[in-house]
Parts: sequence; C-alpha cells; structure tokens
Amino acid sequence: MERNSMHIPLALYTGDQIVEKLALLDSGAEGNFISRITAQKLRLPLTKLEKRVKVLNVDGTLNTLAYVTHTARVTLFIGDKKMTEDLMVSGLGGEQLILGMPWLRHYNPQINWRNGEIKFPPRRKLNIKRFKGILDQTPAEILIRAKTSVSQTLEHKQKTEEKKPIEELIPDFLLDYKREFEKHASERFPESRPYDHAIELKPGIETLNCKVYPLSPIEQQLQNEFLTNNLHKHYIRPLKSPMASPFFFVSKKEKGAFRLCQDY
Repeated sequence: MERNSMHIPLALYTGDQIVEKLALLDSGAEGNFISRITAQKLRLPLTKLEKRVKVLNVDGTLNTLAYVTHTARVTLFIGDKKMTEDLMVSGLGGEQLILGMPWLRHYNPQINWRNGEIKFPPRRKLNIKRFKGILDQTPAEILIRAKTSVSQTLEHKQKTEEKKPIEELIPDFLLDYKREFEKHASERFPESRPYDHAIELKPGIETLNCKVYPLSPIEQQLQNEFLTNNLHKHYIRPLKSPMASPFFFVSKKEKGAFRLCQDY
C-alpha cells in the first residue's frame, strides 16, 4: 500500500441492515466511489446522473466501466461518526469503496498514516452537501488512483509530456552546434591522437591480485550489456594490462534499478 492510501473499517447502512466494509482512503483519488458489484449485492438504489463522467485510471486508460452514469446514496458510520455520501458507481478492481479527496477535504479528519489511526475534530457541525450540482464545477473526468504503481505514474507522465525539438532546448547562440547536443553525436569516442594518455607498465612489475565480485544473473546480464554497448561506441576497448579492476553493483532508489561501479 502506498503512503497516501490506507484501508479503514466502516459500517454501511442499507436501510434494513448494517454491513461492515473496508474502504480505501486515498488522497490521490479525485472522487468517492463504490464498486458496481458491491452496489448490486447490497441492492442499493441508484440515481442516474444528468451527465455521465469519464473515469480514467492513473495511466490515462479508461476504467473498466469507462463512464460513471449512476450514484448511490449511502449512510456510513466510522466509529461513532455518521455521514451520508453520494458515491459514484464504477469498476474498482479488488476494492469495494474508495473515499478520495472530496471526502478528505470535506471532513478534514486527523490521520496518522504511520499507524493507520483516523480521528475527526470534535464538536464540528457537519453540512452534508447533495451530489447534485457538484459536477457543474468539476471537469467531466475523474481519476481513480487506487491500486496503481509508481511505474504507471511515470508512464502516464511520460505520455502526457510532449517531446520538444532540440532547437527549443538550447540557446540561440548554440544552434550552430546543435549536432553536438544530439544523442547520436555523443555515442562515439573522439578519434585517437598521438598525444593520448597511456599508462605503460615497467617490465617485470609485480601484478596485483584483483578481487572478483560474485554477480547475480541479472547483474551479469547488465554487465554484459554495458560491455557490449560501450565497446560498440568505442568508449572502452580490450585491456592489454595483466591487471584489472572488477565490477560490482549497488541498488538505486528506483525498484529493480542498479548502479554499475568499478572497484579501483
């Protein structure tokens, strides 16, 4: 579970019974939702919206139901706090209810995200607003953030950002040299010159024992790709020296990413 979401227990009053449910409290969701399956099982009366609302997942794809066309008015109990909400009926994957930013903004509960505690400010007068009219001020698109990964978020960001031409990225006085900023031009090594630096070993010098780090299959594959790519670009070349420096990898902050290091 991501840091800005957690599950909270609540009781849902259906008119003739009280059913205990788990709701996903998610500050990244732009609406309050109930799954279509849950609404059907509880036989909740539905209200048709005057204007349907497009529902997007965080990666920009349409939700399984594509559009919200109905809402369900429910009475919720969280602890001793009673509240009435109009929840949008949509596909929520494995979730049954999602309370998003509209709910958080309205009730402004005190949340301890570390231990999962939620408290409501005491002696607050609650004015429950009807759902009618809300969509007049809200864009006809709703984002469901629940159950999404960091990679989906990054993918969504990458898709929405247009790639700018290099002419817009460098100052005008450097336009004559724009080729030097292109990726293709950088993927080569300068031609060899007579004054290139070299380390010449003295004959008969004692060699050093180089420590070899054991690599996992993934790390071995990454090392092979590094060697292949850089040999092709002439960034590196086969070694003539009897001594070498070994490779090892350290993990990056990004999950599954590694940084290649050389132990000199």
